Amino acid sequence: MLKNLEEALNKFGKDVITRARYNLTRGKHKSSGQLYKNLEYDFSRTNEGYDFSFRFPYYGDFIDQGVSGTEIKYPTPYSYTSKKPPYRSIFSWVKEKKVRFRDTQGKFKAGNYKTIAHILRNSIYKKGIKPTLFFTKPFTNKMYDLPDKLAEALLKDYDL
Repeated sequence: MLKNLEEALNKFGKDVITRARYNLTRGKHKSSGQLYKNLEYDFSRTNEGYDFSFRFPYYGDFIDQGVSGTEIKYPTPYSYTSKKPPYRSIFSWVKEKKVRFRDTQGKFKAGNYKTIAHILRNSIYKKGIKPTLFFTKPFTNKMYDLPDKLAEALLKDYDL
């Protein structure tokens, strides 16, 4: 059993998740908290060696990598071209957060959540979603150190 190697891999997973959660909170990308709560890593021993993976909801990749809009482009594999963002998700968010518009005096304007959701949907379609790299940055930083950490752990496991 390679106890030190397993500890090093577990530490890697915990460190990446901790930093990714910190980035979500610091960057104010923690709307419902579902992405934050569902950031996980899986680590298990198999007959062939070890199985290690990170998991988060499907939309987490769009928040991390961003999405190019029709007018503003980002360096991302995702883009809005003919299909707009999902209306239901935006409507739910608008309703949950009680988003309202204000007039020039700062008073709330009359308007319903459906209208606000349509306006936001069109804005996101045109402007896209700016990349946050909430996961990519900590993963890349920790991955850079991982080979040395694993080598140290293996040396300890084999008493070399």
